[in-house]
Amino acid sequence: MLEVVAGISAVLAIAGAAAKISKTLYGVARDAGSARDDIETWACTFASFSSVVQTAYMSLRDHLEARAQSLVINYIKENHVLELVMKHAKCIKRQITKVQPYVREISSSTTLFTILKWLLRKSEVEALGPKMECVKSSLTTLLQVISLEILKEAEPTKKTAKLMYNFHAIGMIIR
Repeated sequence: MLEVVAGISAVLAIAGAAAKISKTLYGVARDAGSARDDIETWACTFASFSSVVQTAYMSLRDHLEARAQSLVINYIKENHVLELVMKHAKCIKRQITKVQPYVREISSSTTLFTILKWLLRKSEVEALGPKMECVKSSLTTLLQVISLEILKEAEPTKKTAKLMYNFHAIGMIIR
């Protein structure tokens, strides 16, 4: 159980780094003229990533506290699921930490220089996109599995029956 707690805590650290670079990008976007929309899109991408990671952390933590011996938690432990996600998350955190100072330096006294600096650093920011999506998808899948486990354990009601039907329908579409 300790390894799961450590795993979810470590994954949370990346949320802070993503939130920090998001805030910096929003600040840079104010002075970026025609590059504003592009920079704000990336700021929003980092904010969204941070939000998903925080939600996953809270859900996993709460699920662990409520159901330490659940099938999902046991599967996560036995198959080292969080360890794999953590490795990827740590790599992303290192890259965000590396890019953060450069992003802070993008703002300039003139809009033209801000745009030029953004164009020079944009590829470094863009390179993080697919990596964040991978971690986000993994955590989102874990959240869905936890939700499904909770629904299966819940007292049957019309609402839970409809949700179970929707989960089943999604499963049929994916296959």
